[in-house]
Amino acid sequence: MKEVNMYVRGSRNIEREGTYKVILEYKGYRKLIEGKDINTTSNRMLIIGVIKGIEALKEPCKIKVYSHTYVGFGKMKSKKGKEIIGVRNSVNKDLLLILKQTIKDGGHIVEEKLLKNHKEIFNSLLNTL
Repeated sequence: MKEVNMYVRGSRNIEREGTYKVILEYKGYRKLIEGKDINTTSNRMLIIGVIKGIEALKEPCKIKVYSHTYVGFGKMKSKKGKEIIGVRNSVNKDLLLILKQTIKDGGHIVEEKLLKNHKEIFNSLLNTL
């Protein structure tokens, strides 16, 4: 199973126009994915970015998602011991359910990683594209 790093950033302005940027990294190769939406929040854009990044993968991968905040799919255990995405009380339940299905359909394994200096790392990676 290929190991892919995903660096994701979501933001919005005062008019609630949002953007996401995703950098997929595999063995030194990097790909940028970006998009926009309206009437949104930064967290929604972050989750959409993760979904779009995962959808860009053509085969099951082990994905490390790096961001400045948790995306919101903390690991929970089902009764059978399998990891599932917890979405019960989330404001962004609709997107988290899509994310959960995208991960499942693709056969991916996903792990979240927080980066304290995310902005500097993300901008440095952007400059290499």
